[in-house]
Amino acid sequence: EAAAREALVRLGLAADTPALYQLNLAARQAKNDVEKFAAVLDLLAPINEATRFLAASLALCNGVATRFGCDRASLGWLDGGYIHLLAMSRTEQFDRQMSAAQSLEKAMEECLDQDEEILWPAVEDANSVTRDHEAFSQEQKSGNVCSIPLRLDGKAVAVLTCERHEGAFS
Repeated sequence: EAAAREALVRLGLAADTPALYQLNLAARQAKNDVEKFAAVLDLLAPINEATRFLAASLALCNGVATRFGCDRASLGWLDGGYIHLLAMSRTEQFDRQMSAAQSLEKAMEECLDQDEEILWPAVEDANSVTRDHEAFSQEQKSGNVCSIPLRLDGKAVAVLTCERHEGAFS
């Protein structure tokens, strides 16, 4: 009888373990969600303060570069069927005629044409074409490049490209 009581007490203690695990998992997920939401709000604050589109574009590029540890973040916008480089982080003015800017626009168009995120170096199971990203990375000695299409009503209208030497994008 004593052994049965002891076993009952131990089973009672063990019965709480799955519930505590689930509660802990939910708390961690909630914390991660709140951190992501706070990061988005921190990124949006300077963008919303800007009164002009180019200033907002520059604020976006600067915020993304800072938040994700990028050496440079650039925004290209679709205009007349082609991507035009609008803003680069930490750069007030740039010449779109420079070969670096033209190479970046080609990489952005590669992302826009496929309408999907492109990482360079490419991940093993990627099905996307990355020729222009590879050329841009080698030309600029960027190391790691990530291009993300920005969509409006499900249609890509812009591309955000991030570059950094250290740490591959995922």
